[in-house]
Amino acid sequence: MRVPRALTVPVLLVRAWRRRTLVEDIVDEMPPRLGAFADRFRPGLREFFGGPLNAQERRQAMVEAVLAAVPFRQVVETGTFRGSTTEFLARRFAGPVTTVEVVPRFYHYSCWRLRHARNVTLILGDSVEALRTLARTRLDGPACFYLDAHWEEHLPLREEMAQVIAGWTDWVALLDDFQVPDDPGYGYDRYDRGQELTLTYLRAWEWPGVTGFWPATPSAEESGSRKGCLVLASASMAPALRGVPLLREAETLRPATVTD
Repeated sequence: MRVPRALTVPVLLVRAWRRRTLVEDIVDEMPPRLGAFADRFRPGLREFFGGPLNAQERRQAMVEAVLAAVPFRQVVETGTFRGSTTEFLARRFAGPVTTVEVVPRFYHYSCWRLRHARNVTLILGDSVEALRTLARTRLDGPACFYLDAHWEEHLPLREEMAQVIAGWTDWVALLDDFQVPDDPGYGYDRYDRGQELTLTYLRAWEWPGVTGFWPATPSAEESGSRKGCLVLASASMAPALRGVPLLREAETLRPATVTD
């Protein structure tokens, strides 16, 4: 019996979906270099989160304003992923950009993607160890950090900040996917076992002299993923950031209720 034409469309779609899943499973089992090579032919992966900095236009403008406000000598990113934000930073900062990725497949993909970005150095490895090593060979002058290496059970943000504070005197650090306490429209990362990117987790009040800033743009006026962030600055860098209109200074880095 001939199958009615109307019934063949869903069948074909299901079959196509199954083939796609099978291909993805095969690619996922490939060695990292080979998997990264296969990812080049999947254009949807290039801007996995819609674009750099979560495709948030006001966040992009904020980062550009911060880069313009301070004569940074270097920019360091943790959590390269597929290199979208790295590419953004490399195009807007003329100095050296160092980016760290712990997943080999993402690292090899980003090496290919950023092969023409001559001011970018990619490091494969743990972000905390990479920051410790970079501190020993740091350039004189202020450094800017974009910290985005957290994912699921891997949550090194507090340890990353400890390395920044110990290794650099003049610095600014943007912490991605962070809770903005007075603007619930901004999302933030929450993981199993109660781990959340909040002030309670960060315990930033234990770092004397560190000033915090929230995005000045209300979440309702942001685009893209609308993820929150926290910008931290050393005492020497805070005055420059107070002049950035897209930032507003945090009244305190201590949450409303703290259990020590």
